[in-house]
Amino acid sequence: MSQVILFDLDNTLTDRPRSISAFAQCFLAHFGPAMEAMPLEELDAIMQEGDQLGYQPKSHMFVDLYARLPWLMVPSVDTISDFWYAESPACMQPREGMQALFDTLHKADYRLGIITNGDADVQNKTLDALNVRHYLDVVVISEEVGARKPESAIFRAAMKALDSDSGWYVGDHPINDVVGASRAGLTPIWLRSGGHLWPEDQALPLYQIDQLCEIPPLLKLT
Repeated sequence: MSQVILFDLDNTLTDRPRSISAFAQCFLAHFGPAMEAMPLEELDAIMQEGDQLGYQPKSHMFVDLYARLPWLMVPSVDTISDFWYAESPACMQPREGMQALFDTLHKADYRLGIITNGDADVQNKTLDALNVRHYLDVVVISEEVGARKPESAIFRAAMKALDSDSGWYVGDHPINDVVGASRAGLTPIWLRSGGHLWPEDQALPLYQIDQLCEIPPLLKLT
């Protein structure tokens, strides 16, 4: 029977800081005429702070951009929000090694999937931008199943779709991904370069990586 390996999406398969930088460039091209001259680097820093690796509520980020940028013609918060949801998925950048990893796992007959929190439309567009859908056997998005990581229900929905009771799960967030996957019966791999500190009250996971290219050796595929 084929083995299963599931992934978080944001800041695991995507490189969140690079993605926000790409969006900052897109944002400046669109809204630049409505602002005083502003270096891209300064806008990027404001957006990185507002995004907080994807864990800041987007409504807070939109209000922050509305309040902090040097507007000449101030758009509404809704206009900023609409631009994010329309344009940000195409700005999402793959983490280094993602394509090679998926090629390796696919050739080794692993069944692959995504478990992600978020808006279904945005996350589906992100997957399309990454061009990985043809590798995937299952995609589970919190909005569609009515459960969010770290709830066990969202992990079990993916395993039920694959008709499997075991597998690996790769993610960057200590609680949402690692603890959540472990409680649901999956074997977690913590991507510790995702920018999150490990909580002192939780035992460190057995499997830890800094780059996606470390997964095949861990699985004894090289």
